[in-house]
Amino acid sequence: MLHCEEAGPGIFVRTIEVQWHYAAPSDTDADKLGMQGRIEGITCIDYHPIENRFLTTGGDSNIIIWQANLESMEAWLKNAAASEMSNCCRWIATLACNDMPRCARWSPQGRMIASAHSDPRIRLWWKTADVESSEAQKTANGASEIWKDLRLLSGHLHEVMDLAFSPDSRHIISAGMHGTVLVHDIESISPVVSLEAHTKFCYGVAWDPWNMYAASFGSGPALITHSVVPRTESRRLQLTGQRKSQASYHGEGYSSTMRRLDWSPDGSLLATPFGKQGASEFTADGPEWKNRVYLYLRGMFEQPVASITVHSSNEIRGVLWAPCFLESSEDTADVEERWSCPQYRMALAAWTEDTVYVYSTNQQGRHSDFTDLHMLGIADLTWSRDARFIFTCSFDGYVTALFFDRPLGKAFVLPTFSDSKLCQSMCSIGATLSASSEQYEAQRTKINTGTPAAVAVHTAVKKKKRRTEDSPTKQETPQTIEKQDIALDELLACVDNEE
Repeated sequence: MLHCEEAGPGIFVRTIEVQWHYAAPSDTDADKLGMQGRIEGITCIDYHPIENRFLTTGGDSNIIIWQANLESMEAWLKNAAASEMSNCCRWIATLACNDMPRCARWSPQGRMIASAHSDPRIRLWWKTADVESSEAQKTANGASEIWKDLRLLSGHLHEVMDLAFSPDSRHIISAGMHGTVLVHDIESISPVVSLEAHTKFCYGVAWDPWNMYAASFGSGPALITHSVVPRTESRRLQLTGQRKSQASYHGEGYSSTMRRLDWSPDGSLLATPFGKQGASEFTADGPEWKNRVYLYLRGMFEQPVASITVHSSNEIRGVLWAPCFLESSEDTADVEERWSCPQYRMALAAWTEDTVYVYSTNQQGRHSDFTDLHMLGIADLTWSRDARFIFTCSFDGYVTALFFDRPLGKAFVLPTFSDSKLCQSMCSIGATLSASSEQYEAQRTKINTGTPAAVAVHTAVKKKKRRTEDSPTKQETPQTIEKQDIALDELLACVDNEE
């Protein structure tokens, strides 16, 4: 079932019946018991930031990379009888792990993958080779790429539940099941920051897109934010200025799945799941809570500035912003209540065990909602780069594709469509961060895959601090960007009117 505030057709939903993660029985068991193997549940899904590919992690202890053919997927969603489902996606590589991965995330430029495990360590993966298409050079299993875990990051004593890259690709923040939060420098095996942040558990972490804040989500207290003091040549990165939210959240008695919180693309809002608001009424089973998504304004983390009420008996398990800026439309220019700068729009997805809700910052109510997507609970969700697709994964072992034939809006990596001073300054900062991240990842992967490098590791790190003009988003970035003339704190404030 689905509900959409916009009248008429335009949304298509279908489950892709692929054996994403499949556990084959051993020969002995198969002969003795006649076993046929089983489809394993999917614990995480994440879309590539640059290319049309995504990864999944599952109960078969593998991370699998898939190539998405969005044109074929769109045709199949609109008319399954006239298009082949097998054309929707193609398997690229399997990253075999010793322990089941809880989640895996692409780095900001997609050259690396970090995975969180139950062993409890974090693995960093690099692509080490492209496999030629000729039959003689194909690997035994037919993979087109070879990825290897070239670094293990230790420090947690219990399972690692979630992780996130810093926007410059140099650090990883991770959440430990028993309340610990670690920050790793990719150049070092040991953590550079170790915090006993939460007294009971920690199931989610998020890094501010402008590299100024880091947030963790758990219990006792639920939400903690820190200011990031960047690394220098003589000092490691530090987290300072701890702030605890006073809002009310569901505790450890609820689902123990990853609790995904997320920053908006412009960094002005932090959205959190598992919110609740007072018992409006009591039933035979106890108090009836209103489930909410809480929104925090940048720099104001003690109390949420707004909330979204989700009319569901199930708690909100995660939230995720679309990774792009949407061009504002003229017919919504006069909306009185807006969440963000009027120069652009953003989209947010929130999900419970069985339903996905989609919101847009130019609408007072929800844009659409989707239910009955899976046989078992939804484990994770990801957006395509242009916000036209949403992919949900489930513990039932399947992925469901949601397609907006009537797009939420024309998508941009940065709000280059606006001529406002605010947006131009944001584009300048974003392009600089992206160029720095691209330079770092390119050098790091070359060094670790054995490709000859002109400089040593530490020399390369120092040189990357110079500003470059190359940007991986140059198709989206204007040819000429005005010199930055707005302070970062002012730039990222939630602005409704400009001078």
